[in-house]
Amino acid sequence: MPGLGKTTLAGKIFRDPGILYEFPTRIWVYVSQDFTRKNIFLAILREFTRIDEEMYHKTDQELARLVASNLERGKFLLVMDDVWTAEDWEKLQIALPKSNKMGKVLITSRHVEVGQYANKNRLPHMLRFLTQEESWLLLQLEVFGKPECPPELEVLGKLIVDQCDRLPLAIVVIGGILVKKFSASDDISAKRNAWTKVSNSVSTYLSEDPGRRMEKIIALSYDKLPYHLRACFLYLGMFPEDFEIPVWKLIRMWIAEGFIQEKSGISLEETAENYLEDLINRNLLRVEKRRSDGRVKTCRIHDMLRDFCIQEAGNERENFLQEMKRSSDGFEPSVAEVQKFRRLCIHSSILSFISARPYGPRVRSFVCFSKEEVALPTENVAAIPAAFKLLRVLEVKPIKFTKIPSDMYQLVHLRYLTLSINLAILPAAFSKLWNIQTLCS
Repeated sequence: MPGLGKTTLAGKIFRDPGILYEFPTRIWVYVSQDFTRKNIFLAILREFTRIDEEMYHKTDQELARLVASNLERGKFLLVMDDVWTAEDWEKLQIALPKSNKMGKVLITSRHVEVGQYANKNRLPHMLRFLTQEESWLLLQLEVFGKPECPPELEVLGKLIVDQCDRLPLAIVVIGGILVKKFSASDDISAKRNAWTKVSNSVSTYLSEDPGRRMEKIIALSYDKLPYHLRACFLYLGMFPEDFEIPVWKLIRMWIAEGFIQEKSGISLEETAENYLEDLINRNLLRVEKRRSDGRVKTCRIHDMLRDFCIQEAGNERENFLQEMKRSSDGFEPSVAEVQKFRRLCIHSSILSFISARPYGPRVRSFVCFSKEEVALPTENVAAIPAAFKLLRVLEVKPIKFTKIPSDMYQLVHLRYLTLSINLAILPAAFSKLWNIQTLCS
């Protein structure tokens, strides 16, 4: 069951002072549904060594041996978050040392069969739903920061908790709505009216399809967003599942897309940071790391919220964005359907996709966050600018370039560009990209 707090609990264990003392080496990897062994093994190895180009070219078996060799040296705690199937675990456990009895592996999964298969001598720990008291406490902490709800709102608050069915993620998301409906300056009548509207909205949404409770609560939260935040939120679906999103990158992409409204006396970057904080306060984004000055450095979106972004963006928002996935007979959706979409993300098999000669005259963002580096054949170099002439955002770091292809200069609307390339000096022709705002390599 998603949304019960498996990752949250694993995180508390991972950061516990006793664990820090007991396990000098602690490693956290996000597995997810669409993982590759190579990416997981490289993520583990990053804790021990620098990942160079030679490392990327090693086979999965060679990387597995390197992982086992490093883990064999002493005590370690390895968290594998969001393992989907027993077969996935079978593929990953080849990298674990056989002789080190001091190491521990902690797995989180939506499916109990994974835990039963991974350790046949111990029953997996099953997270339960919250009790009514725990649910009410969580909602108060989310809305007020402490377990102190005005007595006039308590009955309504407990009704809302019951509507959330004691599911932590649902309570947290609803708390993100209520916190925006609560102001210390409001009189109690205004507060009660605002909370009543939220409770009625929850009832209305759930009456349509009670079996999809979590999805309906996310939909309610989305519908309560100010219009200027909706595109910013849906755009989070462009990033891979469980991806740690650098805030600077997200903000520059939002700006390049034109999602950030200009305000007098404040920069676009500052406005974008305010948008980000608003999404965080609504519990639609989770802070992963902060800078020394307290500003958000990286963030992450829950799988269920990301799934909602992709579904809502594809079905309801005039093909706002689409994730392309490899299938047995090509891609899902088909390459021929690309022309409908305004934003595309693809996080594996990018060479196969480009080789299929897609055509997307409406596409404004094309991104790939695969960690596997690939070389683009010469005959396909012109395929991207030919396919997506109106691009504003292009993020294709997995593709290695020796120089900026001349065809790339046709993308005159480009504002954000990330390529894997080493350049000491930008060529003169780069000035043709006169709209460019962000260039990364």
